[in-house]
Amino acid sequence: MNHIRRVVTGHDDNNQSVVISDGTPPRSLQRPSGLTTTLLWSSTEMPIAASDDDKDMGDLDYGIPPSPSGTIFRILEFPPENLNPSPSYDYLKEDGAHSQAEKPHPGMHETETVDYAVVISGRITLILDAEEVDLKAGDVVIQRLTNHAWSNRGTESCRIAFVLVDAQPRSGK
Repeated sequence: MNHIRRVVTGHDDNNQSVVISDGTPPRSLQRPSGLTTTLLWSSTEMPIAASDDDKDMGDLDYGIPPSPSGTIFRILEFPPENLNPSPSYDYLKEDGAHSQAEKPHPGMHETETVDYAVVISGRITLILDAEEVDLKAGDVVIQRLTNHAWSNRGTESCRIAFVLVDAQPRSGK
């Protein structure tokens, strides 16, 4: 995984804007499948309390979805699936996603979130119940409480930035 630099701003004792943190994010986890997830920041309420306390909101233990009325900003690095032909997706349920059917992909899941995703590098396929979409660097996905999976069928890792926003459950579900 390539190094991710995180710069966090705040205020000093004179109310001047300053950098309060500049470096590697404190929370990065590599799954047995090779998927790497790096938490950059989070919030626990709306509107977001942008206080200048010492709490690093990027150093919290989260599953996949944010806390109620919260947000999560993270970067995921998807390795090529051919590097691990039988990856486990057990962590999806453990981390708060609603695991769905094994088909059309064993990583199918949904969360009660609206996700803003930006492909930073590489290529990946977004798999939905009824169709697939091939994505490349620069493409953006607005994922709205849908059953989905991500499949890197290429030969290089794919890096995607995600912002997950807590959402109300779909009606009729």
